[in-house]
Amino acid sequence: KMSNKNGLFDSDDEDDVQYNPEEGDPEENLDQPAEATGTSFPVAIPTPSPAAPSKSDDEEEEKIGASSPAGGSSLPVPIPPPRPVKVKPASVLEETSDFSVTDPVNTGHVTYTVKGKDKDGDFEGSRRYNDFFHLRNALINRWPGTYIPNIPAKKAVGNKDDKYIEHRRHFLQRFLRKIGTLPHLLNSDEFRLFARPSGEIEKMLAMMPRITPDLIVERYKTALHVDEFPDDFLVKQCREVINEFNAFCKKILPTLKAIRENASKMVPAKAHLNANYKTLMEGM
Repeated sequence: KMSNKNGLFDSDDEDDVQYNPEEGDPEENLDQPAEATGTSFPVAIPTPSPAAPSKSDDEEEEKIGASSPAGGSSLPVPIPPPRPVKVKPASVLEETSDFSVTDPVNTGHVTYTVKGKDKDGDFEGSRRYNDFFHLRNALINRWPGTYIPNIPAKKAVGNKDDKYIEHRRHFLQRFLRKIGTLPHLLNSDEFRLFARPSGEIEKMLAMMPRITPDLIVERYKTALHVDEFPDDFLVKQCREVINEFNAFCKKILPTLKAIRENASKMVPAKAHLNANYKTLMEGM
């Protein structure tokens, strides 16, 4: 996949994330720098003794200048301590809290209360998992090559379990909040049908005009500011990045194969262990 500094072409590994509802939503850790202290230069200014005879101004200035660390007549200014700065990891894609998925209701099929905000204003309504599923498929097909946030995979068995419903709700909300950080998706016709449907979302998305290559190029020029004919220097840079990534893949591939082989050898041992545990539990 291509890499772009605006995050449009990044990969998303959230399918591998396990959410624990009892722990609540994960929060980002902010790095706190060590507290700094100010630095100043001590200045020794001689004070004449009361009993000592008065000296001329020239002699007094020479004495003060000699006792100064810099040897000058001006006094150094203390350096104030720097302010602590909270730094967020650059790799974290900022999410907006304008979107929420709450109040799952199980009446044969689970519905969620969805709230959000786009360029047309606030919206709210009841949505099923399938509505999210068809929205994401439409975005993938009609915005090819761009980053589309993930949603939890479909699950035929156990999808009505309370813990799994909360798990799914969390990641559907995360999906919407990431959409909110991508204006070209948030303000797209596909998302507008999801936010303000006038019928079944699946059918409405299926009835959208067929996307053509020319239309894709035109919308990328407008929404993503992508140049159809980039200059030679940019093409050269992209090729260098691709070649470096290819070299990295060739180097790491043997290691990945070895890990896969070792993992495959552990499968029979795990199955045997599970069988022994089952026998033990049945005998108790």
